[in-house]
Amino acid sequence: MNDKKLSKARRICGIVSTAVVLAAFILALVALIVVTHERKTGGDVKLFGYYLFGVMSDSMEPTLHVGDVFLAKQVKDANALKEGDIITFTAPSGPIAGHNETHRIVQIVHGEDGKVKYFKTRGDAQTAGVDSWELSPSAVKARFVRVSPFITRLREFMSHWYGYVVVIAIPFALAIVCTIVGLVGDLRANKKS
Repeated sequence: MNDKKLSKARRICGIVSTAVVLAAFILALVALIVVTHERKTGGDVKLFGYYLFGVMSDSMEPTLHVGDVFLAKQVKDANALKEGDIITFTAPSGPIAGHNETHRIVQIVHGEDGKVKYFKTRGDAQTAGVDSWELSPSAVKARFVRVSPFITRLREFMSHWYGYVVVIAIPFALAIVCTIVGLVGDLRANKKS
């Protein structure tokens, strides 16, 4: 193979490998930001139109386990909810008042106008009783869609120091190495011509 074809092949390889590493780095960075934001603020994380919520207690065992991350779709019309739906809402009272709670709807009470007046909820755990509050429809944030095994594992992995090294440091180092290798290859090609 002549030098021009070899140089062109190196450039294509360098561009492709840099693009792949850069894409992996950007994806990892987005995941890191989402996980870190959720961990530090305890706030709501919304990604691609879905909320991401972490399970902090065992009140929904065996349906949801401590450490699970699940996707939930924003509730725009509380009247569309049904008994049996799992919802995330702002707890109106008790030790977690003002924070997110995820429980199952066990009863829907309608007003005279036919619209939802309030919900009764409870956790799935056998020891969980019906919650004492009458949950206002305005307190409901989202309806459970499904557990995200990928984000659950990523969250667990990122909770360790080596998770940051693998997800951030290694892709960043590979991007730098690919860039340097590409520059050195170009310099050598320029010296030969």
